[in-house]
Parts: sequence; C-alpha cells; structure tokens
Amino acid sequence: MKGTLVIRNLVLRLRLGALASEKPVTREVPVDLTWRGTVEGGISVDYSAVCGILESLAGSDFDYVEDLALEIHRRLSGEFPSGSWEVTVTKPWPPTDLKIRSVSFTVEDGDGH
Repeated sequence: MKGTLVIRNLVLRLRLGALASEKPVTREVPVDLTWRGTVEGGISVDYSAVCGILESLAGSDFDYVEDLALEIHRRLSGEFPSGSWEVTVTKPWPPTDLKIRSVSFTVEDGDGH
C-alpha cells in the first residue's frame, strides 16, 4: 500500500541570503515536506525524527533557497531512504526592487523513489 506524509510550515531559524545585508540576522524560513512510499503498518516516517534532523540546521548559513532545499533533501533521503521526498523552502520578503512576499524552491526525487 502507498502512503504520503505531509509536513507543512516547519519553521527553521537560520541565515538565508547571498547579500551581505542578510548575513548578520537569522530569519524564520518555512519548509514544506512530503514523503511518499510504501506503508506496511506502523510508522513509515517518524515526523518527530524528521524535526530532530532538521533542528540541527538551526543557526546555519545558506546563500540560496536551492542550497537549503538540497541539503534538507540530502539529509532526509539519507535517513529515510525507503521513499521519495519533496522539499520546498520559502524565503519570506526577499530583498528585491519590487515588493515580493516570498520566493520558494522545490526539489524532489526525479524517479519517484
């Protein structure tokens, strides 16, 4: 049987941005996660363990949302290799000439596994 676990708006507190003005402060960065895989009964992916894995990123420094999304995907795929992951990282209020509420980047397994 197939199953899906969705975690929405998990908030990491870290530095995210390539500009020097973004480096001194940490920001709250929302992350959405989706795991898809085979369910055989019981816990397929322990979301508490997922939170523990990502908690270790607190205070880290990433230049781009892509880098952060790839790092999260790498960590989760290594810990829970039996399914596929989709990771979306959102950067609120990026510094641009136009007012933008947020930008986001999604990375996922290419073959569905």
